[in-house]
Amino acid sequence: MLHVSGIRLEVNLQEHVPPVFVDENKIQSVFVNIMTNAIQAMPDGGTLSIRTSYNQQRSPEYVIVEIEDTGKGIPKDFLPNIFDPFFSTKGTEGAGLGLFISYGIVKNHKGQIEVKSEVGVGTTFTIKLPARNHRGINYESAKDNGN
Repeated sequence: MLHVSGIRLEVNLQEHVPPVFVDENKIQSVFVNIMTNAIQAMPDGGTLSIRTSYNQQRSPEYVIVEIEDTGKGIPKDFLPNIFDPFFSTKGTEGAGLGLFISYGIVKNHKGQIEVKSEVGVGTTFTIKLPARNHRGINYESAKDNGN
């Protein structure tokens, strides 16, 4: 799908990221929704980047997932409403529920979701999910035990 669309996929997954507490199906739907929106924002092609990171010193409670596109971008005036129900930047083509539902899923996982965007440059969604080690489980011992 990406190759046909002229979209280049860049994936940069940091090694040794702790596990996260999530319902895999629900979080997958968040990622699929955001990536689908990104693809639709790049009808003439572009770059879709997916990155994971974890910084034990700076933010030990969260694993960070960033999904960035080089698409149309979202007008600054729309950004405060991007997670509101029935709000869509796609006019009549969008129901305006995807990001609202995604926001709820992330919040229900005790996580955070943020968006930065610039028209003509692209959009970045940052999703922060609770790291398993922050919930009282030592990540180093879990990693050593193969968990």
